[in-house]
Amino acid sequence: MRKHHTRGAGTQKWTWLLHVAACAGQAVAVSGPAQAQLQVDGDTWYTSDIHLHANGCKNDDRSSSEILELMKAGGVNIGSALAWSGGEPLNRDAPKLRGQQDDPVSEEHFILHWDVEISGLPGDWHGHMDFLNASRTDIFVESGGSYIAAYPGQDYLLPNYDFIQAGGGLVGYGHGHAWTAGVRTVAGWRPQRELPLDVVLARVDFYATEYLNEGWEWLWYQMFDAGFQIPGLGTSDLGCIHDSAGAYTGDFFLPRDQPLSYATFIQAVRAGRTVVKRKIGLAERDFLDLRVNDARIGAQVELAASEPTVEVQATARSVTANATLQLIQNGEVIRAHPITGALETVTWTVSVDRSGWLAAKTLNDQTVNAHTSAIFVIKEGCPVRNDPAGARAWGDYLEEYFEVGAATGVFGDSIAEVRQKVDEAKRIWTRIAEEGEGKAPMPCKAAPPRSGASDPSAGGGCATHAAPHGDCGAPGVLVLAALALLRRWQRI
Repeated sequence: MRKHHTRGAGTQKWTWLLHVAACAGQAVAVSGPAQAQLQVDGDTWYTSDIHLHANGCKNDDRSSSEILELMKAGGVNIGSALAWSGGEPLNRDAPKLRGQQDDPVSEEHFILHWDVEISGLPGDWHGHMDFLNASRTDIFVESGGSYIAAYPGQDYLLPNYDFIQAGGGLVGYGHGHAWTAGVRTVAGWRPQRELPLDVVLARVDFYATEYLNEGWEWLWYQMFDAGFQIPGLGTSDLGCIHDSAGAYTGDFFLPRDQPLSYATFIQAVRAGRTVVKRKIGLAERDFLDLRVNDARIGAQVELAASEPTVEVQATARSVTANATLQLIQNGEVIRAHPITGALETVTWTVSVDRSGWLAAKTLNDQTVNAHTSAIFVIKEGCPVRNDPAGARAWGDYLEEYFEVGAATGVFGDSIAEVRQKVDEAKRIWTRIAEEGEGKAPMPCKAAPPRSGASDPSAGGGCATHAAPHGDCGAPGVLVLAALALLRRWQRI
């Protein structure tokens, strides 16, 4: 039975549908958004949940059709069902991987894709790494009637970046909520244990979480403060942590005339155009958008020395009472504004005396409802170096990572290679610290004559997640920055 209801505030619009979904062989009525999308100012916003399991910790063994119905009930447009674990769960999931093709049950506004989580598989001590949109057909291979892992990063995860990204896939980490705020140690459950190595030697495409908590936020901010602009995503880990799809989501926006597809979702994540949200009720979420000098979430704003401020616009509404919009600069809340169920745009002028980053979040009392990915503000072409002491501490962390890994034998035959990579990464963290302390020259490139935004998906600038440390001012980066500006001009 279909029932459509539209409600508007300004330019926003939801379309709702009543679904009848099958659950354990019984017809169960659940409600959710038909086209879980919101149109605001020329954009269409969609929701994603990239951590769904057909065979979860509860051994549910869901079909693709059942997963799609759960996506609809949770208001999830893009869903990734992750093949994981060994043995029978992997034997059931691995044959469903279709490269960059969607699951055949997908619909126009609800797209199910099969991807990979390294969990219960070789290499998971180093972290729960996720592959999205991988074109490879040799991630798993059949051997003796069972599927086994064949990806290259099993002794450590770093080799998986080239393996997946070369074919247009994304590589990132899940379970961000499991990190402990303020702690740099490999002890305990650390699903991103190798992240401080990878982030300086590769391009980490996203950082996902199942809760908007302090631990996830802290590690994310640590990477921002060192100059690494990693997009955030929210996920449910359906079947293991949450029992509903879309409990946490990574919302993203596309130009209104651009059709929804898994490919356009991947492009949005690569560009950092994401907002991490928690679901409230059956399928409602806060709305949150951020612009800095008209640059969008995930972009970079470049300022000359003569430009001391930026104009920030935050657009928000909340589905909860007593809600607040907060503006965050370099990890500190610098502005706050009460918000209601009506869509509202708030404008602030913010001083910028050095390179840094801005983000926004909404809260209900102390509970975070939504958090944008960052917009970097690059002053006089210099990279972000906000926490030299933290950078030095990450170098020390990597030494502990190697010592513990070597003692437990997890590096296998790659131990000499890992030693080399750890030493290389430690040198980079030390250089980041020295640049922040003023003990080493800052690798600044020439600032543009006017402020503007570069597209991080094009590699513009030298502080994005797409450009590892040390390339600032290199001719290749300047070419990419020029291409970014050209692409921006073409979109106007």
